[in-house]
Amino acid sequence: MKIVILTHSSFSHVNAIENTVKSLCKKYEVFCFLEEEYINIYGEDKNLHYIAYHKALDKQLKELLFRHNPFIEKKDVPTIGDLVAEVKYPLEYMLEGSMIYVNDLLPIIKQINPDYILRDACSLFGRVIGDQLNIPVLGYTTSPTFTDLFVESHLRKYLPFSLKRELDTLSDEQINSLYTMIKKQFTQTCTKYGIRTLPLNYLTCPDEKMNFCYGSKRLNFIAQEETKKYLFMKPKIFEVPERIENNKDTIVVSSGSLINFPVKLYNYIINAYKKEPYQVEISQKYFGTDVFKITNLPSHIHFHKYIKQTELLQRAHLLITHGGYNSILEAIYYEVPILVYAITHDQFINSQRIEELNIGFDLRHMELSGYNINKISHKLMDSVEIKEHIKDLKSEIIALHNDEVRKYIDEDYVNGNL
Repeated sequence: MKIVILTHSSFSHVNAIENTVKSLCKKYEVFCFLEEEYINIYGEDKNLHYIAYHKALDKQLKELLFRHNPFIEKKDVPTIGDLVAEVKYPLEYMLEGSMIYVNDLLPIIKQINPDYILRDACSLFGRVIGDQLNIPVLGYTTSPTFTDLFVESHLRKYLPFSLKRELDTLSDEQINSLYTMIKKQFTQTCTKYGIRTLPLNYLTCPDEKMNFCYGSKRLNFIAQEETKKYLFMKPKIFEVPERIENNKDTIVVSSGSLINFPVKLYNYIINAYKKEPYQVEISQKYFGTDVFKITNLPSHIHFHKYIKQTELLQRAHLLITHGGYNSILEAIYYEVPILVYAITHDQFINSQRIEELNIGFDLRHMELSGYNINKISHKLMDSVEIKEHIKDLKSEIIALHNDEVRKYIDEDYVNGNL
C-alpha cells in the first residue's frame, strides 16, 4: 500500500508528525512531500521516499502574495458586509495559491498512484488532488482542531475567534445572519475554483472523512457529535522519557519565532521580576540588534535571541508565551503553569482554552503592569489546584497512542472502503 503525505512548509508542522510517519513506514510505502531543507528529517527507511517541492512554487506564491496583500483594509466599525469581505479575500489567496501546487503536484501523485493521501490542514491542495484523483484523504492538524460544527454550537462565543474580530455590538440575530452569509460566500468562492466547500476554519479544520490531531480531546475544539471523525494522537514530546527537575528556579518567557511581543510587555515583565529570586530567561529574536536594545538589566534577567525552551522548562516555575500549540504542549509535559499573551492565528483560541482548563491565565484579561503580572504569576505558581489540573491533562495525553492512523488505514482497507 502507498501513502502520500503533504505537509505545510514550517518546522513545527513537519516535526510534529515524525512519529506518525515512522509508524506508517513500518507497514506501508510512504512518500513525503517537503521543502528541500527538511529532506531526510525523519531519517532513512526502505519504505520512506522524500520528494522536495519545486523551488519555483515558493517564488510563485510570493508573487501571488504581493498581488493579494494587503487582502483588505479592516474598518474600525465594520458592517456585516465588511466582515464577509474580510474572510473572502484571504480565502481567494489560499485557493489561488493551492491551485499552483495542484497543477505542479497532480502529475507526480498520479504517477505514484497512492491508496491514501494524508494532508496538513494548511495544505489545501491535498484535498483538491485527492478529490480529482478519487483518492481517500485523511486530514490532520498540528495545532488544535477548531471545527465549524463546534463554532455553530457556541456561535456568539467562538465566531469572534474565527474572524479575529470582537462582535459584542452585534445581536444574536445579526451574528447568525453573519455566519450564514460567510458560509454562503465560502460555497460561492470554492465553486468558482471547482472544489469541495471548505470549512470557515480551514487552516485548523481539515473536514475530511477521517482526521487526526495531537493532544487530548480537551485541547481541541470538536463538537461531541463529530468525535468519531477525529483520532487523537500522542504529541512527539510525550514520547520522550520524563525529565523534570525538583529545583525549579526559572521563569521562561518565549516570545515566538515569527512575531514578537510588543515592546511594552518586556518592560512590564522586567519590572514584575526585578526583585524576585528567580532566573528569568527571555527569548527575543531581535535582541542585540538595532531593532531591540535594552540596558541596565538586573543580573538575574537574561535576554537571548533564541532559547532551548524544553531544557529551561524542566526547571521552570512559569512559562509566559504567545500561545503557540507546541509551547502549550511542552508546558503541560513539564507541568508548568502558563501566562499567555496571544498575538495571531490560533493563539487566541488557545488562550481561551488555557483559561477554560484552568492551567493558566490570559494576560489580555487584565490591565498590564509590572505589579499585575507579578501578582498573577504568584497566583499561578502557588496554586496547587492549577498544578493538579496540568498533571491530569498530562496523564490524559500520555495515555494516547501514535499508531491510530495506521490502525485506521488497516481497518479501512480490510473493510473494503478503498
